[in-house]
Amino acid sequence: MEHEIVYPSNGRARRTVRVALYGCLAVVLPLLLLGARSGGATAAGLALGALLVWCSEWLIRRHLPARGEALLRLTRRGVVSPYFFGPTKRFSWGEIESATIEGNQQTPFLRLQLRPGPNRPGKRSRWRGLDPDRPHVSLQSIPWGDVSHLFEAIDQHLRSTQPMGLDTPQAPRARHELREARDFQQRLQDGKPVPWACAALIALNVLAWLALGLRGGGWTDVAPASLLAHGGNTTSSVQAGEWWRLLSATFLHGGLMHLALNMLGLWFAGSLLERIFGSRQFLLIYLASGLAGSVASLHFAAQSHVSVGASGAVFGVAGALIAAVLQHRATLPKAFSTQILGGFSVYLALSLVQGFARPGIDNAAHLGGLVAGLLIAWVLPERFDPQRYQAQRRSRMALVALAAALVLPAAAHLAPPAARNLAGEIAAIQALPDVAREYDAAMMALKQELAEVKAGRLSPLEADERSRTVHAPRMARVVERLERLMPDLPAPARERMVPLLTLARAMHESLAMASVVVNGVPVPADEARSRELQATMVRAAGEFKQQAERARQP
Repeated sequence: MEHEIVYPSNGRARRTVRVALYGCLAVVLPLLLLGARSGGATAAGLALGALLVWCSEWLIRRHLPARGEALLRLTRRGVVSPYFFGPTKRFSWGEIESATIEGNQQTPFLRLQLRPGPNRPGKRSRWRGLDPDRPHVSLQSIPWGDVSHLFEAIDQHLRSTQPMGLDTPQAPRARHELREARDFQQRLQDGKPVPWACAALIALNVLAWLALGLRGGGWTDVAPASLLAHGGNTTSSVQAGEWWRLLSATFLHGGLMHLALNMLGLWFAGSLLERIFGSRQFLLIYLASGLAGSVASLHFAAQSHVSVGASGAVFGVAGALIAAVLQHRATLPKAFSTQILGGFSVYLALSLVQGFARPGIDNAAHLGGLVAGLLIAWVLPERFDPQRYQAQRRSRMALVALAAALVLPAAAHLAPPAARNLAGEIAAIQALPDVAREYDAAMMALKQELAEVKAGRLSPLEADERSRTVHAPRMARVVERLERLMPDLPAPARERMVPLLTLARAMHESLAMASVVVNGVPVPADEARSRELQATMVRAAGEFKQQAERARQP
């Protein structure tokens, strides 16, 4: 055995921290200086920046190894590193019970388990979070090949220094948890090289987005009307019998960013879940979670909005992955379990917090899909045990499918009546421009006829007769259409249309009013009512103009 093995640093940790730190300073410091309103504030900002740079450099030089510096040494007596967390930097082989390579391939670290001793308190420090019995050192600045060599060397040292009288299986040894996790994931990948079901689902979601964009729905921000027309989920439409929307909505997205984020999450979680459960069980988890998310949305967001997206299904896939790892955590590689549970738990937590903090995110669908995925994964067998998997797969899938067929429709039927009839609102809004054009055409016809009377091509008596036989019925159709649309319009649009309806009603009554001929000139039979109608029309026209101006303001 070599007298001493030195593992030099490649300086990667220092470079990574410096790039991140100075990148943040390059963004934040100019913003602080631009916001400064005086020379004193500018000087204070520069001083603060200089102090941050000095403190950062001091911390970097103290805690991170430079390129070529010895990060760790293995000697005949033990392990030495100035970068062990804690006051002790040297540990003899005799006091080391075991050693593990933990973390992940980007940020590995060496953790030692020390034998019980009188000089160690045997418990974690409350303030610093350090366990004196389990010191560790980061190996981020050592190339991955050297990490494997380090593992072999430590294992050899520990085996050669086992206490007398112990058999070889009980000897202290090293564990390369990262290698175990990598080998486990490779076995999963070898069992299913191509996760075709996950890839097919991503392709279907992308094709749905492309089809929606080509049909004029938009690429980056799709309007609710277009989403509803192509299968978006709303409580009012589902309660009207359009149950298919519960599934179709899971393949629609509100824009490119919405699609990209969901598909990214689906690939990272779904490709691994498919290798764990197999393609058929993965599809069952995905579809059942997506439907559960849509059903949950019927009780909340879909009551008053169009709900779309694969996020309920993606949350179900992530939840199923967490459930599968939790059930078999004792037998799975520790690094693999830690990475899955930590990474996806943080992803789900941040997504849920963002959903509660920002409007327009359907957290009910997220939670519905997540709960469904967790429960389903607890029932279905994983491929960790091939014999159990083959023996239970069909019966467990049938059980899950039956439970979903019973529970999801019942939960959908329990949804309260829709708060808004979104289909009716959208249809009414889309019909408004046509009604406005009909009103403008009626008013234009009246103006043209007035010009005909002034030009002498039409007598006042003829114009008076035409007001009751031609123009009054035309305005009556406008009034009828507006009255039919008003109940379905959302409150802001209905408020804007009230003056127009008032104007159209007064105009219709004025046009339909009977006349009497005085000295050859037709005059209203009820002059007092005619004056009231004229005042109403002036007031309503002014209110409608004000409403239109407010609507145009940003």
